[in-house]
Amino acid sequence: SIILIFIIIYSFFYPIPTESGVDYGVGVGSKLLNIGDRFFYHRNSTDMCQHNVLMSCDEYYGNIKPGPFYPFLIKTISEFLKPFGVNDTSKIWNFCLISITTILTFGSLYLIEKSALVLTKSSTGKYASWLFVLCPYTYFFAINGGLTMYMIFGVSLLTYLIINFDFNSNKYNKNTLLVKSVSICISGIYLSLLRPTGTIFGLFVILILTLIFLKKILNNSDKKSILICLIFFIASFIFLLSQFSYYSSYIDHSLTEFRKEYGNFFGVDRMVLREALSKDHDQISDSLKQYGYLIMWKINDFISGLLDIRGTHTLFTNKSLPPLFPFFMRVSTGLFYLIPVNMLFVFGTIYFRKIVFSSGLWIISLASFISISPSILGYSNSRFLIMFYPPFLIIAGLMLSVIFSEKGSNNLGNFQE
Repeated sequence: SIILIFIIIYSFFYPIPTESGVDYGVGVGSKLLNIGDRFFYHRNSTDMCQHNVLMSCDEYYGNIKPGPFYPFLIKTISEFLKPFGVNDTSKIWNFCLISITTILTFGSLYLIEKSALVLTKSSTGKYASWLFVLCPYTYFFAINGGLTMYMIFGVSLLTYLIINFDFNSNKYNKNTLLVKSVSICISGIYLSLLRPTGTIFGLFVILILTLIFLKKILNNSDKKSILICLIFFIASFIFLLSQFSYYSSYIDHSLTEFRKEYGNFFGVDRMVLREALSKDHDQISDSLKQYGYLIMWKINDFISGLLDIRGTHTLFTNKSLPPLFPFFMRVSTGLFYLIPVNMLFVFGTIYFRKIVFSSGLWIISLASFISISPSILGYSNSRFLIMFYPPFLIIAGLMLSVIFSEKGSNNLGNFQE
């Protein structure tokens, strides 16, 4: 709370620059708050989209639709403040958006800690919450007012609900079972209203739960309550499929952009790499070698992008160099935070595999990987990973409890047995 409040107060006087420039920064004092794809989500902005010629956002994006929830929220805030003479470039407008993401940040922290405590049955669960507190992106996405923190909160909530579901039990309280099932469905629908990856995440989780309940209804005497829950899951799954169809233009546009991404890959122009890897070869061995290089490039680009140890995704000239602070912060976060935490996640998943599978945490973790997997086509960004980071933090926190706490190690060992 102290750190976040300090940053918010500081940003009122000194807005924090992003790689898009000083004016397009984050914080209350930003001239144009960088919520991420601002003009895509806020098409009624007082500023217009600049694309060769001045045109409206609707003309530029056409039928490409964002998730309905976040644009509706921005529009509601803007319409509410308009009678008071407040527009979307004012500090008051910025503060309203940042206030919401700040609340969601605290909510996510609470859910992450509670989820870890359910797994460990001891105070060692606090390691997961400390990983969230120490993550620089926690503060960045809190003060940019953007969509990412909404996604983090939704994933944190769904993670908490899944962990508290008790999949191994054959006896359920009817009311409790119904409340938990409906809560999971609502959380999945909420994520689907934000962006396509949220829909993919929700689809996978609801699908797995549907299959689990189909199995349970065959082996449980209380079929009525399970059948009611199953109906909710199937109805939610159908809604999520409709949302996936709603995002079809968005998805097509994203995949197209992924394949022609600009910038450099560790100093090499991406267009040069594409040209080198698209040549026709007469020899089968040469073609296979080319496909091998392409796979190596895509995998390395995917992993390095998620870890922020990457080249650029934009072409910069000497006249349009980005500010140095966000560049160094991005690389430092990748080296000293994302890489260690992700390694802890990998080892923790192996070490606590029984807990991961028995608690249902594997469902959330696998859903996270499936949701970010389209990035392997060409555009990989740590923001996509951070949206689904709560299960990573929880498992990494379990691993830290073994490293730093002998008591925590004993408790977790007993729980795992």
